[in-house]
Amino acid sequence: MDIYPSGRSFKAQASYVLKNKTAVAIDSIFVNYNDYDYTFSFNVPNKLVSTDDIYNFNIYKLAKPMAPGDSIVLNFSTTSPSNTWVNEKSPVKGNGTFINNMLFPNIGYLDRGELVDNDIRKKYGLPHRDRMAPPTDSMALRNNYISNDADWVRFEATVSTDPDQLAIAPGYLTKQWEKDGRKYYQYKMDSSILNFFAFNSARYEIKKTNGMGST
Repeated sequence: MDIYPSGRSFKAQASYVLKNKTAVAIDSIFVNYNDYDYTFSFNVPNKLVSTDDIYNFNIYKLAKPMAPGDSIVLNFSTTSPSNTWVNEKSPVKGNGTFINNMLFPNIGYLDRGELVDNDIRKKYGLPHRDRMAPPTDSMALRNNYISNDADWVRFEATVSTDPDQLAIAPGYLTKQWEKDGRKYYQYKMDSSILNFFAFNSARYEIKKTNGMGST
């Protein structure tokens, strides 16, 4: 994640490891995203069989279905939209940026895009939609309050920012350096986390502790 507070923009490159945790083979991957410019690729042969640039929804057909327990990698890159004098489109602030993964793609079918008014659904020949899943719905119980495309994830990230700021991401700081007038920070979690993570950049004051007191 490269954050540019002075320019109010960011660039991101990410790799998602997608694991088939079901008991059946998966032959297609659904990718939901926002109206940012994205580049997607997989580490296995696939074909883009459907794209919807209105609702930002792609379907990729895998050349070889992913068997239960198998994993593939989805790589993507994106850039924040530019701010204009009318609209602030970029989430990057001059001092105090907070960007979370809700801006990034979701995997799988998302029912939040469905029509919810049952009178309108009836007009289009759609079945009745309950307001929420019954407490006995085992599929719904697999989802947590944060997301329905992942539960616990392994996480590590490298974040860069302007030289007068400090960048923060989940995990322990394992390395930091400067290059070409920018500061870089490498973070890694030592255990799995829920599928929510954020990147911060600001002119923070730093306080250190050694466990026996602060310095």
